[in-house]
Amino acid sequence: MMFGIIISIITTLLVPILSKAFINKEKKIFNTEFQNMFRLGILVVGFIAVFVLANAESIVQILYGSGSISERDLALIANVSIFYSFTLFGVFSYIIFGMSLLSSKKEKNYAFLGMLTQIGVICLNFLFYRWLT
Repeated sequence: MMFGIIISIITTLLVPILSKAFINKEKKIFNTEFQNMFRLGILVVGFIAVFVLANAESIVQILYGSGSISERDLALIANVSIFYSFTLFGVFSYIIFGMSLLSSKKEKNYAFLGMLTQIGVICLNFLFYRWLT
């Protein structure tokens, strides 16, 4: 949930700024703004990942520990939450690079990279499904 809010804020700020810089042919401003948003986003995602890594069991207990889920399953949910928190780096990168491609009128590149990303995710799901179950 926190990550969704962060992404919506960053993309709401990033797309108009980058689009304006691209239209006005201000390459330096485009690059500077992109780098600033990317650094800010990586910092926020890093804080989220470290927070979840350090507190996964407590978070899972608060959200799901009402007694109807076994302790074994709660531990599994905590582990998956840790893995998920580190995937946020990839998701964030995909979104911010995609927004910069859209802002610079490279929709076809974004669509192609999106397709490759989805194929990669499917392959990783098949690979790690056997390993994690």
